[in-house]
Amino acid sequence: MRGRTRHKGKPHFLFVARTAADVPSAVFAPGWRDNYDKTAVWIIDSFDTKRATREFYHYHFDKIFVARPNDVEFFSKMSGLPVSALPWGSDVLGLGGGDAVREIDLLRVGRQPQIWRDDVMSAHDSAKHDVAFHGRPPATEGDYHISELFAWYRRTKFVLASSNLVCTASYVHRTEEYITGRWTDGLAGGAVIAGRPPLSDRTCTEVLWPEAFLDLPITNRREGLEVIADAVHRWTPELAQHNYQMSLQRLDWRHRFAEIAEFFSLTAPVLDRSLSEISKLRHV
Repeated sequence: MRGRTRHKGKPHFLFVARTAADVPSAVFAPGWRDNYDKTAVWIIDSFDTKRATREFYHYHFDKIFVARPNDVEFFSKMSGLPVSALPWGSDVLGLGGGDAVREIDLLRVGRQPQIWRDDVMSAHDSAKHDVAFHGRPPATEGDYHISELFAWYRRTKFVLASSNLVCTASYVHRTEEYITGRWTDGLAGGAVIAGRPPLSDRTCTEVLWPEAFLDLPITNRREGLEVIADAVHRWTPELAQHNYQMSLQRLDWRHRFAEIAEFFSLTAPVLDRSLSEISKLRHV
């Protein structure tokens, strides 16, 4: 576990880790200690801290980025390194939109609380409330392509998504809440996220905005549909445009990449042009 030596003029290194458990993969890589100048790690599922230990960070990285603001304090104390949050984002500039015409009132994507897992029954009950429901979008070759999902989001007023704490699945964390790409991509597509928001993830209060969510009852589908039907009645194209504009300002991945470039003192002309385009679109 000998510490790393920085070499001016050699490449910088950014290690993108799924969880803290993946960080040793960088430290044990050939040439790790002598082949780089500044180094940083970006931990995506930073809420999973159980395998984060100081010896894989303090003498190896210059900076830690985490995806959830809640985790900054833990990683700072554990590592003794500077830590910043780069929250979950979306390709808002490339794939998002505030389309005014949206024929789908409510779209189901991904894991759901028990009452929303049966698309047939959800569609049947939605029709009784005059809500145009669509179940899981069809997937190409058994999986979703991100651009295909965005095409659905841009046709939709409300996207069903709830906290992992109320959507039981074998792969979700049992005690820590977090937003995922369904939230950020849906918002980038101009939709509102309907369900039980993961409010203990500080991304909800520090990055997102009040119009991003429609809080639904999750134990009774009829009660949930009454809330949705009322929200559909009050929905306007301006709401879709607002969520798209806020996503450009707060969620585009390019804002996160700009922070990384600043840390490494890198010039990034293509990124700068994209950020300039985002700035212009925000004032349209």
